[in-house]
Amino acid sequence: MSTSVTERLQALRDEIQFLGLNAWLVTSADPHLSEHLPEHWMFLRYLSGFTGSYGCMVITADRALLWTDSRYWEQAARQLEDSGIELMRFGAEGVPNARQWLCENLPENAQVGCDPLTISENDFRRFEIAFAERRMILTGYISVTDHVWKDRPHPDSAPISVFTNAQESVARKLEKVRKAVHAAGADSLLLGTLEDVAWLTNLRGSDIACTPVFTAYLLVTDDDVTLYVDPKKIQTNDVKKHLKASGISVIAYSDRRAHIAQHLNGHSVLLDADAVNHAVYALLEQESSAYVVAGERPTALLKSRKNKAELELLKETMRQDGAALCEFFARLDEMLWDGETPTEQELAEMLHAERAKRKGFVCDSFPAIVAFGANAALPHYNPLTGNNANLQSDADTLLLIDSGGQYEGGTTDITRTILIGRATDAMKSDFTAVLRGHIALATTVFPKGVFGSQLDTLVRAPLWEIGADFGHGTGHGVGFFLSVHEGPVSISPRAPVKENSRVVPGLVLSNEPGLYRAGQYGIRTENLVTPVVDETMLSAMQPMLRMQTLSLAPIETRLIKTAMMTPVEINWVNDYHNRVREELMPLLSPRARKWLERATEII
Repeated sequence: MSTSVTERLQALRDEIQFLGLNAWLVTSADPHLSEHLPEHWMFLRYLSGFTGSYGCMVITADRALLWTDSRYWEQAARQLEDSGIELMRFGAEGVPNARQWLCENLPENAQVGCDPLTISENDFRRFEIAFAERRMILTGYISVTDHVWKDRPHPDSAPISVFTNAQESVARKLEKVRKAVHAAGADSLLLGTLEDVAWLTNLRGSDIACTPVFTAYLLVTDDDVTLYVDPKKIQTNDVKKHLKASGISVIAYSDRRAHIAQHLNGHSVLLDADAVNHAVYALLEQESSAYVVAGERPTALLKSRKNKAELELLKETMRQDGAALCEFFARLDEMLWDGETPTEQELAEMLHAERAKRKGFVCDSFPAIVAFGANAALPHYNPLTGNNANLQSDADTLLLIDSGGQYEGGTTDITRTILIGRATDAMKSDFTAVLRGHIALATTVFPKGVFGSQLDTLVRAPLWEIGADFGHGTGHGVGFFLSVHEGPVSISPRAPVKENSRVVPGLVLSNEPGLYRAGQYGIRTENLVTPVVDETMLSAMQPMLRMQTLSLAPIETRLIKTAMMTPVEINWVNDYHNRVREELMPLLSPRARKWLERATEII
């Protein structure tokens, strides 16, 4: 039976009172600290009705507050209306974060509870440090979620499958991982992040929408490898043979705690405190004689650096993905010409259908952002949680489509901004500034090993020239038939400056500057790129790199203001469109070929 947000919050408050707590902390996470969650772990959404991918809540006896970042402020304000939950605009001037708010609003010696499965060890420590001065305590309680969420969905038991496309053998990957673990001063590694488990085992699943991973932990020692997974997921002989050939033993996910604690007795285990939940740390501290070595998990770096076979497969995938986009845009043009007024969600479904026709397609890599007019000013707009606007061919505005696919040959992510009707001069100036920023990253030559923050500045400079900027980073890493958001490298003002965050060959990164005019429109141009050696600089004092653009789809030329551009920038657009035509024409229907010819005319 469905309950209201008010009733759900009251049920949690009853638990808080029973446990003698002053407040409860809810994070948007699962035990594997995934960015996107299985339904079984969407407790924050259940409590609040907020559907964004990032947020946290604090609930006391008389107040409920939800923090989320600028991507979701407008969505959260709409979804929290009349719920009694206060929206805390994380990052806005004068708005305290959850730790600060708790310290300022709870009495000394206050007791705060949380689910230790859904908070990283590092975040747990940050709360403890913040609480220390006021002698406040943060305590973990695993059972509270089940007590409050009576109709909680069951965990997914979908089968896993073997994935070996362009992959090194598990044995070779383990050799590299063990070498890195030893270099860190440990003899074992415990992985909880699902992308790392899937990559190292050469297995894939479907426990999280749009991300081909499965719920599991993986323990690697010098002598053995243990996969903690629901046995129901191992259904085929192929998977059983693969696990046996790879030397991977299977222990039931429900038995993991006792086995991990016992198996690690006497071992030194490498744990990434940003990627392992507090419950795991507490288990090893309280029930095992294992010695914990704090450090970054080596798998994050290893899987981010794609091998040559992966990059070659990805290039073919980009052709298939680009062809799907061309078929979609050709059909969209016809619909608008005929006076049709499709909704944003109908367009998202139409684009999915085109991708589904392409070779190797498995699923979308994230829910498509199809945003018309003012909706496009919300960088992470979703038609299903927005107003699902109807397109109007005479609206004289912009349509932003950010979408991607999971293919057996890799993961795609691409954004195009399309003119609907006539363009204003301001639209053209904004679009061209964004395009110039995109071209700056696509054409720059830079030393091997620079940090993403250094490259980010180059992209923003053309927007600064017109007094504009954007709040998100320029680029994120992308997995290979894994998560569309992958660390440890990013291109952002906030990109970490550490050894494993350097930009080197083999990475796949997004190049996606944007500009957002609240209440008017939004613009973003995104391609995926990979750093390659620049072989033209023969006299360079150090190895130099440049970005090779992987994505293939036309850029809206009707919005380009060539008077703002240099000859080099204009030539880049024409050269890129020549390449798009050459690579995509053989894959298209006659209708889409005609559209592509028009869309890639010389500027």
